[in-house]
Amino acid sequence: MPDTSTQEISEVLSWLKSTDLVEVSYRNGAKGFSLATAEPGAAQNYPVPSNRFTPVCAPAVGVFQWNEPGRARQAEEGAEVADGQRLGLVETGKGKFSEIKSPSNGRLARVMIDGGAPVDFGQPLFFVEPA
Repeated sequence: MPDTSTQEISEVLSWLKSTDLVEVSYRNGAKGFSLATAEPGAAQNYPVPSNRFTPVCAPAVGVFQWNEPGRARQAEEGAEVADGQRLGLVETGKGKFSEIKSPSNGRLARVMIDGGAPVDFGQPLFFVEPA
C-alpha cells in the first residue's frame, strides 16, 4: 500500500485530470510539488522562466491591481523584495481584495501582469529570484 504522501498526490493528480487545468503546484516553505497532465514540452498557457525562480501565483480569480485605489505601486521588476512584502492585489468583487505577497527575500525577476488585467486562480503573476 502506498504511503500517505503518495496516496494524497495520486488523489490530487486524479482531481487535476478532471479539470481543465494542466498543472498545479503546491509549496509550503521549502517543501512542495508540481503535477502536470500535459506531456513534457507541450504548449502551456503561461511561460515559466527557469526553475531558479519562484512563481508567485494569483490567490483568486479577479482583477489584478497594484494597490488599493489612491495608493502607489510598491513592486517593480528588478527591485529587491522582502519575505511577505505585498506585490499586488487581486480584486475579487464588491471591493474585496486578496493580497499577493513575496514568498521569500530576493529580487522581483519578472512581472507577468499589468494593472487592471483579469487573472485566473493559480496564474503566475510574478517570479522571484530567492536571495
